[in-house]
Amino acid sequence: MASLGINLRSFLLGLTELAAIVGLRVHQDHVPQFKVEPDGYFPPYIWFSRGGIGREDCLAPELGSDPDFENWDIECIAPSGTIANDMVEQILAIDGYKGELGDQQIQAVFVEEQTDDYVPRGLRTDVGSNVRALSLTLHR
Repeated sequence: MASLGINLRSFLLGLTELAAIVGLRVHQDHVPQFKVEPDGYFPPYIWFSRGGIGREDCLAPELGSDPDFENWDIECIAPSGTIANDMVEQILAIDGYKGELGDQQIQAVFVEEQTDDYVPRGLRTDVGSNVRALSLTLHR
């Protein structure tokens, strides 16, 4: 079974309109060196990292096992706010998704905007950077 991070990356790349914007530039926990475009900007990309894991407490065990969940930080980073917003809209559209995520079954995906005090971690520079950050919760 692949890790949830690998499956999440593949799932995001499977979103056709998002992949048209970022190509293969969806990176977990690191930002590779990019070639700067002729206009002086870097290409849009997504950085993501697991923010935490947990278990739901189930007070009625006869109803079944309690689901595990993982919280993920996702940053849409682009040379313009318009492009970053377009990226975010594609990810927000998967809110409520239930089904397969790679080789794992997901009970629910919840996506929301990060809080105002969130500090972006996927920037390689602050020159010309537009960041929109999301919180994604995957319930297994």
